[in-house]
Amino acid sequence: ERVGFEPIKVNVVLMRGRNDDEIADFADLTRERPWHIRFIELMPTGSNLHLSRDSFIPCAEALDRLREIGELEPVPGPWGNGPATYYRFPGAPGTVGVITPMSHNYCERCNRMRLTADGQLRPCLFGHL
Repeated sequence: ERVGFEPIKVNVVLMRGRNDDEIADFADLTRERPWHIRFIELMPTGSNLHLSRDSFIPCAEALDRLREIGELEPVPGPWGNGPATYYRFPGAPGTVGVITPMSHNYCERCNRMRLTADGQLRPCLFGHL
């Protein structure tokens, strides 16, 4: 914020036993700051297949946990603004988003291209051009 980066977006890949105890802490940041915290379901890709089975947390579970600490209001977003669905605590300047590639597939409305670490351009983490 001090150097002028706006908006600030923090992506959190949900992992049971690793960061699931921090879900409320991350979301609380949106109550005081105009930040966008996005919770993302763990996707089984080549390098993390061993994690997926035991570590997967559906975003619905994260939202249930957040509703235990406060009401969440849906935030309408412009069509084509990515795969996240956004919510806000009443009066909060920031938003909480969820990206659900595993529990609620969004392939038909995805508008992302990905550049992999090895320089490949992919329309999907599971696809190739």
